[in-house]
Amino acid sequence: DPGSTAIPTPDPTQTPTSSPNPSPTPVCIDSSWVAAEHAGFEVHSSPSFAEVLCYGSLPCATHGHVVARGGRLLTMGELCATERCELGKMWVNGVQHRRSHLMPCDGDVCLTTLDARVSSAWKRFENNAVHWMLRSGVPALTDVLTRVQLRSAAR
Repeated sequence: DPGSTAIPTPDPTQTPTSSPNPSPTPVCIDSSWVAAEHAGFEVHSSPSFAEVLCYGSLPCATHGHVVARGGRLLTMGELCATERCELGKMWVNGVQHRRSHLMPCDGDVCLTTLDARVSSAWKRFENNAVHWMLRSGVPALTDVLTRVQLRSAAR
């Protein structure tokens, strides 16, 4: 049933040993995938525990993580409002912009290194501009955007 949400059986390895109080709400990707695929290029020095949405073969990501579908940017929450996704909870972290060219796709849906903590016309404009700059492949531009990303994340 398209648009339905299946809730997976919790994996005991995904249960935190304490009750973390993430603030602000994390906007990230499955931290075990980030550590395996992008070790040393994490956005945050330590992961946060958060609710995630899982779509197809892509790593799970938080509701506000941005994906690209057919050239259009949307959040995981927006994608999963029209597509079948699974809901879960796990440790999450971000991937630095300098690794944006290595983010995976499932069909026409690709993970990005972008987030949308707030839903506004300005944030959509900003994400589209940053996405375009990252896709340009200019190393100096990617380095500047990564420095801004890390500063904003208050590493």
